[in-house]
Amino acid sequence: MHYLDNKLLGKYFKSKNGKSRGIIPANGRYIEYVVIEGKPIEGSMLEIFSIDNGIAYVRVNDYLIEESEDFIVI
Repeated sequence: MHYLDNKLLGKYFKSKNGKSRGIIPANGRYIEYVVIEGKPIEGSMLEIFSIDNGIAYVRVNDYLIEESEDFIVI
């Protein structure tokens, strides 16, 4: 795992659409994500819980709020 990937674990962002795959800017580069837990809808919070081969695996976690330091603005 790349050092910058490790820094992304536990971070989260707001979904811009209901798709289960996408690309987000993070740590000065773009990273692909795949939702594997839950069904995303527009505006749902997606939490990064694992990264493998440059792909972030995320889960829907709508208990998270935007005011946290772990929120990624995309």
